[in-house]
Amino acid sequence: MYPGSNVSFEHDSALGFLTHLNSDELKALLNDDSKLEEIVKDQKQYRDLEKEKELLLASNQSLAEYNLTLQPKFEQSKQELIDKTEICGSLLKSFESKASILAEKSGKALLDAKLSSLQLATSELEESSEVCADSFLAGECDLDEFLDKFLSRRKQMHLEKVKADKMAEMLRQHQYGKQ
Repeated sequence: MYPGSNVSFEHDSALGFLTHLNSDELKALLNDDSKLEEIVKDQKQYRDLEKEKELLLASNQSLAEYNLTLQPKFEQSKQELIDKTEICGSLLKSFESKASILAEKSGKALLDAKLSSLQLATSELEESSEVCADSFLAGECDLDEFLDKFLSRRKQMHLEKVKADKMAEMLRQHQYGKQ
């Protein structure tokens, strides 16, 4: 059987005719291509192969015609895909732009919040050191305790104030640099 074919080749039936010919008839047949071709075409296997070939050609033509009927829908879908790809590209650019703006603004808001937190901590430390001084002046604590608490709180307050002032300055410079 040939690959992809439903026709089997039988050697005996194909060569059976040739076994009855004598040597001269075989030589004559060998020299006459048209006669040899006629013998081959008379074989059942050849006729079956020809029928199968015609069926396959008709099936192939039918499939090709069907595919051609799908061509407009394919082209339309292809164009829709191209259009949607372009829309997605523009949406992606818009998203990236807005995400960048949002990141910048949220970063600034985060820095503003951190600055406010530093300024609040500074004022709380200053207030705490003033309460400590008032306590000492009222005679509620001795000198050593007052000095320990007051000096540590004032030192911490000044450090926080320097940080807050430096951060505020940096934010102002960054803001003016953007304008």
